[in-house]
Order: sequence, then C-alpha cells, then structure tokens
Amino acid sequence: MSRSHSQRNLILFAAIVGLQYLAAPVIYVGITQASLLAKLDANALLANLPGASFFVMATLAALAAWAFPRVSQLKPVLMSCYGLAAITAGLTAAVLILPVSNHVKIVAVILQSGITGATIPTAIAFLWEVLGRTTDESKRGVALGLAYGAGPVLAAVSALVSQLILAGHFELGPLKLQVEPIGSPHNYALLFALVAPAMGLASFL
Repeated sequence: MSRSHSQRNLILFAAIVGLQYLAAPVIYVGITQASLLAKLDANALLANLPGASFFVMATLAALAAWAFPRVSQLKPVLMSCYGLAAITAGLTAAVLILPVSNHVKIVAVILQSGITGATIPTAIAFLWEVLGRTTDESKRGVALGLAYGAGPVLAAVSALVSQLILAGHFELGPLKLQVEPIGSPHNYALLFALVAPAMGLASFL
C-alpha cells in the first residue's frame, strides 16, 4: 500500500471516530433516550428499554463478524451500519414531531435504540479491522492520537450543544449561553435530526 493511501486511511479513521463522538448524545444510548421517554410519560420499565435494547442488540456485532468475514465485505458493512444509524435517527426525529400518540413515539425511540445497538458497535468493530488492514503499523499511533485525542473534546462539545438544545442554556465556568428553549419533544427531535447527517457523513467516508 502506498504511503498516500495509508495516510488517507488514517485521516478517515480519525474523522469517522470524531463523528461518532459528535453524535454521542444519541448513538450511545442512555440518558437522552431515558429522559425523552420520561417526557413522553413512559413508566419506569419503558424508560429503561432503550438502554436494555441497545446492549442486547450490541451482541449482534459478533454475529456480523461471523457472517461477513471477507475483507471485501468490510466497506459495505461499515457503510450500511452508519447509513442505517443515520436513517434511524432521522426517522425518529420525524416521528417525534408528527401528530401521533406518545405510544408511537415511545416505540420509535426504543426501535432507534435497538437498531443503534446493532449498528454502531458492529461499525466500531469493523472499523478497527479496517485500520489494521489498511494502514502502516508504524503510523497507527497517529490515527489513535487524532481519534481519541480530539474525540473526547468533540464529545464534550456535543454534550454542551445537547444541553443547550434540551435545556435552552448551559454554563461552563465563566462561559454562559442561553437561547430560547424549544418545547419537548421538538427539542429532542432537533437533537436526533442533527445526528442523522453526522452518521450519513460517516457512511460516506
């Protein structure tokens, strides 16, 4: 493999990991989905289902690795996983603003959590395989430094933006920002909608 291709793949790896961190409030299922279901008047059992469905479906990563063992299948699987995560986030955002019952919205959020559990852990596993097969071993530290150095910073930024969208304000030391709050569940719909292009770009990359 040429040096230019190896460098390109390092950058692509770091960029995709960075996009995952930016989408963290939605694709790492937990507090966001639970608080949304609470806003939709779900009981405690239902509010815990998004997290449970995420972890149950995450076991499919091992099945996917068994079902798609060929190197030629790495790219299609990655594109499909991130693409499906993008579509699911976009559809969930649409359902949240549609004039449908809270029960329908709750089901949509639980389905989004389960599909995300199946796709994102699978994508992460396959992405590591791509890194190992398409980059110069001596340069992988650069990719990891970029991805997991800048990544947590991007996660912090996305968390602050998430708080701004959901609560209408955030404070970080002397930094204070406040905007006109958006009513629920439209604020959550906006958050899910912003994740869709991030995952779509990850699929493209």
